[in-house]
Amino acid sequence: MRVLLLAMPYISAVFNLYVRLPNLALVNLAGNLPGHEVKVLDLVLTRPRVREVLERTLAKVKPEVVGLSAMSYQFDTLLKVVQIVRRFDPAVRLVAGGYHTSLMARDLTSPGTSLPLDS
Repeated sequence: MRVLLLAMPYISAVFNLYVRLPNLALVNLAGNLPGHEVKVLDLVLTRPRVREVLERTLAKVKPEVVGLSAMSYQFDTLLKVVQIVRRFDPAVRLVAGGYHTSLMARDLTSPGTSLPLDS
């Protein structure tokens, strides 16, 4: 299966004060998916050309699953990224993880929730 894992493009200014760290959670997840073709795109590194780089990567990778990671203050951005991915391929499966999704799982998956995510 072709999987694309995405880190949201906006981070707290504190994170980049002293060092620029890769998204180790996504890299760890990618390393634990043997037998799958997994790519990681840290959208922090693509600013200000997030849409352009994301669309080019989607065209190149042609993922079957896109995993998105977001903290609470990034969740609105996650929903915007989801729109770009859905426009590219409405059939791609979209899954979300990260602090916000994990802590708010019950609210985000309750009946009547209209989030554009598959899981």
